[in-house]
Amino acid sequence: MPLANVVDNRIIPTLTLDMLRVATGRNVISQTTQGGILGFKIAGTLVPTDKYGRVWIKYSEFDPSQYISAVDVITGKIDASKIAGKLLYVGTSATGLKDLRSSPLQSSLPGVEMHMQLMENILTQTYLFRPDYLAVLEWAGTTFTGLILILLVPLVGARTTMGLLILISSIAVSSSLYLFAEFSLLVDVTYTLFVSLLLYITLVYFNYLSTEKEKARIRTAFSHYLSPDLVSRLSESPESLVLGGEEKKMTFLFCDIRDFTGISETFRDDPQGLTHLINRFLTPMTDEILSNNGTIDKYMGDSIMAFWNAPLDTPNHEKLAALSALGMINRLKQINDEIREEAESESRDFKELKIGIGLNTGTCIVGNLGSQQRFDYSVLGDPVNLASRLEGQSKTYGINIIIGEDTAKNISDFALVELDLIAVKGRSAAVTVYGLLGDPDTAKDEIFQKEKQTVEAMLRHYKAQEWDRCEEYAQQLSSLSPRFVTLANLYQQRIKVFRDNPPGDQWDGIYRATSK
Repeated sequence: MPLANVVDNRIIPTLTLDMLRVATGRNVISQTTQGGILGFKIAGTLVPTDKYGRVWIKYSEFDPSQYISAVDVITGKIDASKIAGKLLYVGTSATGLKDLRSSPLQSSLPGVEMHMQLMENILTQTYLFRPDYLAVLEWAGTTFTGLILILLVPLVGARTTMGLLILISSIAVSSSLYLFAEFSLLVDVTYTLFVSLLLYITLVYFNYLSTEKEKARIRTAFSHYLSPDLVSRLSESPESLVLGGEEKKMTFLFCDIRDFTGISETFRDDPQGLTHLINRFLTPMTDEILSNNGTIDKYMGDSIMAFWNAPLDTPNHEKLAALSALGMINRLKQINDEIREEAESESRDFKELKIGIGLNTGTCIVGNLGSQQRFDYSVLGDPVNLASRLEGQSKTYGINIIIGEDTAKNISDFALVELDLIAVKGRSAAVTVYGLLGDPDTAKDEIFQKEKQTVEAMLRHYKAQEWDRCEEYAQQLSSLSPRFVTLANLYQQRIKVFRDNPPGDQWDGIYRATSK
């Protein structure tokens, strides 16, 4: 409340100050400096103000007993001794007269009450003080708190910083209350608290946006390697992604284009065309792997390496890998049909794309492998190498998809035929390898059943060194289906060698490959 106002270049005291002037018979003297007003002195008592001549009222509780009816005074109903020697304010309290005010302790008060509260402060010398330096301290506190939040929110996170903010707010509010109650100092912490809270919310929000952006970036990056379902599961439970290497049973897939060197030669004058062809091949192959929850490990020119059951656990990963391999064969037929039509329409030669696929299951180490400078999320172990070798053997047996025995055990309902007992190049241990020819529905087909029985009979006589009977079934197999011609010829060639050089009674039936 101002203690004086300037009217026509004259300083006019406010009602309370002028009442004291009349009551004491002394003039009101203003004390000023170059910085502004220090206060007003009346009857030797200084009423301190800010530099603008304003005073902060220290309100007390509203006391209706201090009020008497002006009508009762005029009509003489009030004992004169009750008001003798008192300072009286005359005011109105009717709502319609629009002189109702609010204070920090009361929502609705007669306007004259403000003057009474000011008079009580002056007579009892109970003022609220707010030195100019408090504003500087408040700004310093606001700046300090803001800097602390800016530094800590990105470093320690929102939860820890929230605890610190609550602690700082509690100290600020309790200190303000203590200084008010004990020293009548008016320290305004509301601005500091408001700015700090606003800054905290802003920082947390932008930190949240940054985190979401990073998650989206990671999600986008992983989506090039994982299926959408796996990406979603990783986003929901990132703790399931164990980094640094862990031991897991997994299924591995290797896929490679046959005679890619010859195909590349036809594009020696059109490298962009070769790039387009590879992308055209890899995209649908990748779709088949990702749609069955597989993870793309890497592309190696025309080759693909993928695995299942990492980084997240994938039930029935052997089955999913088998379905992917079969789906890749079907998609390859569509690609070849499209390329054939294009070649015919452009009157150029058509070269069919053929692929070999190797599948194997086993326990490996999977995780971030590499050096401190650069690493990849990849796998390491013998089952991986075997899967690669099986892919290379697909051309030997003339079967598009070759799988290891550990994979075959878990997809026994698929259309499988045993092919051989082989020790691949670079590996001393032998494994039984199988050809994957179709899904469970294909396995029930009568034609496939007959083919499978013929292959089993051929292998049975082969292991028993009954070369004539084995050759009979090999010839029968060639006539049954074109897809077994290469396999039948392979065993016929072996029979020819063994007739000239019998393997002996100690023969274990293992074929030791000399090429990849």
